[in-house]
Amino acid sequence: MRKSIPHSVIGVLFLAALASRAAGEVSYDFSLEPDAPVSLYPDYVDTVEIFICPSTRHVIDMELIAMGILRDLRANARGGRDDDRGGHSYEYFGFYTQGFLNGVPKTPNTIPDGLHAETVLVVDADDGAPSLNNCPEPGNNHGAAGWNWGFADGHVEWITREETNERFERSFHGRACP
Repeated sequence: MRKSIPHSVIGVLFLAALASRAAGEVSYDFSLEPDAPVSLYPDYVDTVEIFICPSTRHVIDMELIAMGILRDLRANARGGRDDDRGGHSYEYFGFYTQGFLNGVPKTPNTIPDGLHAETVLVVDADDGAPSLNNCPEPGNNHGAAGWNWGFADGHVEWITREETNERFERSFHGRACP
């Protein structure tokens, strides 16, 4: 499966934004993880297209953004890969949710040495039919086969549905697929 170039760029930008926050240079809070695009555009990226997976019909309405209405940057599209009603294509993981790192924000200072390549920051959104969260299904961006993940070291990997639970655990997140 081909990896999305914007996905890898988002991973790097997300880490850069976290570094800025850790240095006290910005005021946003990545605990509002779906809002990550609001925190990155326009200060870190100059186009919203980077927040759209090319395998979807997702859209971000620039006319609304020009009016100060940021809903498409605040939430990913909820109706699966064919949803063209507005919303970005990715989910952001700004905090660890399991193990000894549970609740710790992901910043350059909190990612343990040697775990940057295992620490997931962004994944293809998987909202839509049927109903599992954080587990590839037919209506998701790439269907039930798998999804792209961006990691703290800037690389992107295609993660199959079968690999999802193991990879979440290695990144200090809970199992998601039955």
